[in-house]
Amino acid sequence: MPRPPGRFYRTQDLPGGYNYPHMLPRERDMFNIWLNEFGQSFEGFMFDVRLGSGRPAQLQDIREVERKLGYKFSLNQEEQDRFDGQIRIAWQSLTQKRADSIGFKGDETWLIEVKKVFNMSLIGQLDVYSVLLLRDYPPDGSFRRVAIVGDVDPDVGPIAQERGIMIFRV
Repeated sequence: MPRPPGRFYRTQDLPGGYNYPHMLPRERDMFNIWLNEFGQSFEGFMFDVRLGSGRPAQLQDIREVERKLGYKFSLNQEEQDRFDGQIRIAWQSLTQKRADSIGFKGDETWLIEVKKVFNMSLIGQLDVYSVLLLRDYPPDGSFRRVAIVGDVDPDVGPIAQERGIMIFRV
């Protein structure tokens, strides 16, 4: 699998209590609990993984930035074109989807989301992230969708299992 852009952390190099980007403190604690129990079988992980192309910035988005900042940029045309280009790139980057983690275990690729409660929204996130990951970075081996959660909505848990989503409750 061509890995998505971003930093790859070998499991043995992850510092204890690492502040994983994009995870809330409770999610970080949950991931660390899971990592202590299951992480040693993984070669490594990526975090806050950008997926998809994001939403291209339109001129109205740039003007909205100006409005929120409280002033209009007075630049010559060349500077305006370059500035607009930088804003467009930043906007696209900010609107990309971001998976909590991708784990690599032998020939398996694990798409991992960490949430306090497994609910309908989490199924949607995993579905969208899966499509984007498989489209842009198809794995060489098997692919798994994984949720690390504190609790499971009783109506949604069985549906997730029917859809092949692995649930780890910590």
